[in-house]
Amino acid sequence: MYQENDNAKPSLTRRNILDSNFKQLMHNTDVLSKLVGDWVTELKDKDPEYIRKCLSPASDNIPGRNAELINSRGRKSELDSLFDITLPDNEKVKLILNVEGQADPNPGYSLVDRALFYASSIIADQRGKDFSGDHYEDLKKVYSVWCVLQPRDKDRNSIIRYRVQGSMEWSSDERTDIPISDRLEILVVNIGWADSKAPNAMMGIMNTMFSSELSENERNDALSINYNIQINDILSRNLEAIRMTLTLDEELENYRNREAYNRAMEKAMEKAMEKAMEKAMEKASETTVEEISKVTLNVMDSLNITIDEALGIMDLEEPMRSKVYEKVNEKNSER
Repeated sequence: MYQENDNAKPSLTRRNILDSNFKQLMHNTDVLSKLVGDWVTELKDKDPEYIRKCLSPASDNIPGRNAELINSRGRKSELDSLFDITLPDNEKVKLILNVEGQADPNPGYSLVDRALFYASSIIADQRGKDFSGDHYEDLKKVYSVWCVLQPRDKDRNSIIRYRVQGSMEWSSDERTDIPISDRLEILVVNIGWADSKAPNAMMGIMNTMFSSELSENERNDALSINYNIQINDILSRNLEAIRMTLTLDEELENYRNREAYNRAMEKAMEKAMEKAMEKAMEKASETTVEEISKVTLNVMDSLNITIDEALGIMDLEEPMRSKVYEKVNEKNSER
């Protein structure tokens, strides 16, 4: 999801903060039971109470299935979350649900290809665990759901579903029926804005949970009132940590874009407007320091970490790091 700062503590990297809190969020039974119905075709239109009974085991926090897969060559793949789903009124229907949180929509490869690899690995991993020998009829269907938390604007508030579908290429007796292959489905859920029109409850919940436009209280009230999700301290901290991490990403991206723009402008107008540009750069730098300092303080307060740990997460370069450090200390002394 991110390029990490080598000097930052591994346990405090932005990726680890986002990953750990997203996983805890998805293992909350109250949250997951209200999302799964719009992900899993077999549970469509089922109420959350029925879905709770499908999750194994049905408790307030679902431990889930072992998310570490090892292939025949001993190579490990660490997935975010894996859950077993069994329909209580039809125990022959057994499913595996994989849920992944992804911040970066452009990691340098196709997310769908990665999702296909994960789903295929989960299918292959079942042999010797969920079925043995050649009993492929016992193969469990796999759903791999990818929640893109910072999608491109053109992709926002959208749901894309991929299925294995066959077609009759040719038949001597003109038959049209073909065997059904429905062992794998991939969903890509691109988060929208808080006020985006949602086609279903799942999208409304996701847009609310990961909104950067709502305050903590506004978000918690909306989830509780509109979707009957029980908000406790742990759930609220998970959501706030995710929001702060995503907001920090946006601030840093804006900062880097401004820096690139300022460098280009400085080069183009170096001779003609040297003095004027110098003043403009100073003003822009002061504004940037002020904005990043506010974000740093929020990160420190939200995650209960020191200024050095917060700056390690933000991956700032000198001289900006020193300016922000000084400004944060100044603001701290005023509080």
